[in-house]
Amino acid sequence: MDGGQIRLKTSLYSCTLFLSILAAQNITVDGTVINGITGEAISGVNIFVADSDLGVVSNTNGSFTLIIPDSLRMREVVFTYMGYRRQTIPSTEIKRQTVIRLEPTVIPMQQVGVIGTERSLDIQKDIPQPISVIESKAFELRGYTDAGDLLRTDHTIQLNENISGKKTVNIRGGNADEVAILYNGVRMNSEFDNIFDIALVDLQNIDHLEVIRGSNSVLYGTEAFSGIINIVPKLVPEKTLSFSQHLGTYQSGRWSAHMGKKFDKFSSAYNLNRGAFFRQFEGGDSGESLENNSEQHNLTFTYLLDENNPSKLGNLLSSTLLFSRRSYKDHRLNDSVENENMVTTMRYSGAVGPFPAVSATVSQHQISEDQNLTAETGNLDRFLKSSSNRFSFRSTNTLKPFETTSVFQLEQSDLDYRDNRSFSDIQQVGLESALFSRMKIGAAVVTKFYLSDRDEGTRFSDVSVSVRRDRIIDKQGEAVLRGGVDNPELADLGLFDTRSWDNTIVKFSTSLAGGSEKFALRSYFNFGTSYKYPTLLQQISGTILDGTPSAFSALNPEKNQSFELGLHSSRLITGSETLDAFDMTVNLFRNDYENKMRISYPIGIPVAFYDNVDFAKISGYEIKGTIHLLNRSTSADLALASYNIPEKAAFPFKSEVKMTANLNVDYKGWSLQVHAFGESEQIGWMRQDLGHLFEVTLPSHTNVDVHLTKSIQLRNLEGFANFSGYNLRNQSTILEGLILRDRRIYFSFGFKL
Repeated sequence: MDGGQIRLKTSLYSCTLFLSILAAQNITVDGTVINGITGEAISGVNIFVADSDLGVVSNTNGSFTLIIPDSLRMREVVFTYMGYRRQTIPSTEIKRQTVIRLEPTVIPMQQVGVIGTERSLDIQKDIPQPISVIESKAFELRGYTDAGDLLRTDHTIQLNENISGKKTVNIRGGNADEVAILYNGVRMNSEFDNIFDIALVDLQNIDHLEVIRGSNSVLYGTEAFSGIINIVPKLVPEKTLSFSQHLGTYQSGRWSAHMGKKFDKFSSAYNLNRGAFFRQFEGGDSGESLENNSEQHNLTFTYLLDENNPSKLGNLLSSTLLFSRRSYKDHRLNDSVENENMVTTMRYSGAVGPFPAVSATVSQHQISEDQNLTAETGNLDRFLKSSSNRFSFRSTNTLKPFETTSVFQLEQSDLDYRDNRSFSDIQQVGLESALFSRMKIGAAVVTKFYLSDRDEGTRFSDVSVSVRRDRIIDKQGEAVLRGGVDNPELADLGLFDTRSWDNTIVKFSTSLAGGSEKFALRSYFNFGTSYKYPTLLQQISGTILDGTPSAFSALNPEKNQSFELGLHSSRLITGSETLDAFDMTVNLFRNDYENKMRISYPIGIPVAFYDNVDFAKISGYEIKGTIHLLNRSTSADLALASYNIPEKAAFPFKSEVKMTANLNVDYKGWSLQVHAFGESEQIGWMRQDLGHLFEVTLPSHTNVDVHLTKSIQLRNLEGFANFSGYNLRNQSTILEGLILRDRRIYFSFGFKL
């Protein structure tokens, strides 16, 4: 062997030895961050080596991996998260601590106003407003039939269910079309009536739900006069396989299966849900029943782009496919409705060049609905199909003491409308078919000015201003009118060529927070203006005068002027073996509407007609108090929502008063929730056969729901069994032959692996 080969081998051995020594000198720390009181994992904790740029963030399971080079081995590792005491651990000792316990405090800072979570939310980039977060632990083991039954436990939310099984939510006494339903920030509301069926949301793969009250958001559009519900899925699957079965009243059955897998930086998940139920009409024979079938598919792909920090769910690319199919059959009237809903989404969130916080979303929303409604003198056969393509870009930049979030949104929608009617002795007017298109361009800026003063306790204040501008252009083509109309004023009912709207809104807010490690207090005040635009389908409606269709009158956008005052306080109790903490929230608000859109039905035409009411208003207050007990394993809350709704025709079937009392207990694998509630009377209007309107009053009622769950764990297998009882007092009432508010019993079981 010559000298060159010897020198080469020696060099290779030296490099290998050097790399081995270098690797041995690094400290690799694998751990989990949990709440020191409850033991729950905390995601989003900042973990870094003091006086360095080296750091990671805990993932959704609270886990993290931190590699400390030898040059920093004498430094301390710092753990920080809003609402928890800062903790430092020497690098030489952290290797021995696989579980890091953070002690909670109640210092508010920017997190105040968000109740029920320890995470940072996208909606907090908007101006301050009341936000509640329902974590998955609150619903995944409690046997809720769907997201609607979960949301009705909130004192500010009322749930409406029609005979087809469709469920809609109302916030603060407003209508269902004033609530924006989002899936991970993507709007789900129908292009037909601006409403979403919340019963289509399967809770199996949901991480949490965000409930935002009020009309002060500009980042997600201006249509949410009452509030926003953002449904956030689990982007990274926690388990490989799960299954649940649900059985109960109305011969109902529903099962859900979930499969998911994480491969380093890539993860995927698929969820399938199928269900059905049958309801009998009171006093009817066995053939007079309602049949409802539903099916949902959910497919998600996620790829982490941050190679240096795989624990951080910040720089990621995700894609989601949602598909649902619902069929409804009324065997008494021979009515049927078939609905399909599909949303595809691709989203990037993270840093782009000099911009540290950017998100870009591309989505497509397709809806089709086939309606066949039958009456004694004829029938209606209607087909609707819409397709919407949307793009949204958001960027947040901070230059202390300012933070600015900018949003640009673009939407192109198309609607195919076909309406075939055959009613004897009734003159049918308006459009029989047409193609519609809508172009919507929106841009918004939210600027916050932060001011902190730490000389006396902890104080935090900010002033926020938001500006949004929207331009909408609607077009109609290939219109076909119903023939045989002698009245020239009715001949073109629903016909238009092009309409456009261009509006700018401004909102203002100020908030002040302060306290110590054991006490926090925050107040805020905001006011502003919003607009809600009629959908393409609503614009072909006529007005209603004396029960007959009159000459067409174009619908105008609704305008809402609102103000809100809120106060939230938290108290951490020490020295007590029973009491842990106490929270209190109070909100006052008022919404004044111009051109409020009202729905009604004319005699002889069993489809909705819309018109504008010149003025309407809703005002009210909301109070909620919560105590946490026994190391936060138990909580109890009492809440009241009281609203003044003078124009009940504009807000049908809304209770002006709702009270709730909730008890939640988690102990050694047992989970118990008792939900007691009371709602005042509701007044609305119904259609009889061919459209005759009559007033309906649903009496006030009080009731109790109970959910009891036992969970077990055998190695990697988690199982549960659940009993759920709704309306246990059984204060039922009958509406159009259907029993409402009756006692309902459900059993469910499932497992995770």
